[in-house]
Amino acid sequence: MEDSNLYSMIEQRAGQLLDKILEIAEKLNSDIITKDIYYQAKHELFYNDQEYMPATVAA
Repeated sequence: MEDSNLYSMIEQRAGQLLDKILEIAEKLNSDIITKDIYYQAKHELFYNDQEYMPATVAA
């Protein structure tokens, strides 16, 4: 499996997990997990990894 396919699969699954966390937090009416935390976590997972550059970034 190519690295790009692996990153794509991981990104998709992590995104699904983050979406589920947000959905559960909203159902619980939780102040602990907010949309800000959700988007910060998503950004850190996908874009702060120096080894991984999204396909949309020009080489």
